[in-house]
Amino acid sequence: MLEVNNFTNFSIDKELFSTIVKRVMEKEGKKGNISSALVTEEEIRRINKIYRKKDDSTDVLAFSYSRKNLIGEIILCPAKIKKNAKKEGVAFEEELIRVFVHGILHLLGYRHKREEEEKEMSKKTRSILRDLKIIC
Repeated sequence: MLEVNNFTNFSIDKELFSTIVKRVMEKEGKKGNISSALVTEEEIRRINKIYRKKDDSTDVLAFSYSRKNLIGEIILCPAKIKKNAKKEGVAFEEELIRVFVHGILHLLGYRHKREEEEKEMSKKTRSILRDLKIIC
């Protein structure tokens, strides 16, 4: 259900992340596999510039695929997530999970270009985190 490729020095609990994918997919009534990569700030900046035309690092990118069993790929930047967690006054692990759930929701079709979409996606993320017993 989840493949993780880690190109950083950060470690993650693959079992926890697999459980998160499973629970979110079940809640949303979806099936399929997700690939995830953990990359450096330089790498996510390069990818962001190529695919989104934004010359800046970011915490997460999500790419949907139209393959039979592969829904898409979530690219996470732990270094950027750690900086954001510090700025928000939350634990790194909590922010990492929040961002990962956010990425999964993007793969499932949720967007936030308009304010009402942003509110709906934030509400959905908080609901999932509460279901997972992760307070945000």
